Amino acid sequence: MIYLDNILLIGTTNFLEVIDPALLRPGRIEKVIKIELPNAVARSAIFDIYTKALIRNGALNQDVDINHIINRTEGMTGAHVERIVRLVVHAAMRRDILERDKLDITEEQGEALEVCNRDFIEALSKISI
Repeated sequence: MIYLDNILLIGTTNFLEVIDPALLRPGRIEKVIKIELPNAVARSAIFDIYTKALIRNGALNQDVDINHIINRTEGMTGAHVERIVRLVVHAAMRRDILERDKLDITEEQGEALEVCNRDFIEALSKISI
């Protein structure tokens, strides 16, 4: 048998209770670190990260109630928040394309992309936890 030193194995699961106890005994997976879901403050920071470009570009409409959105995301992970923001941007892009298609080709093409509260509400309805 060959022994390897300095090896670190990291595994992740959402369901620790279904892991075979034999894997969790000493000499195998000895350390279990539970990472809790983000609280409202952490989710707010995560939203700040993913909406930073929208804010910088002036794309976030003033009707967006980010505190309401944060409260509606209780029990969600950072990946959920990222997905919500992606869905929001896709919805705004889709709306922008449809609006541009309605314009006469000789008309001005309108303003920059705008994300509104309705986009967040629709995105939240598409996320399951």
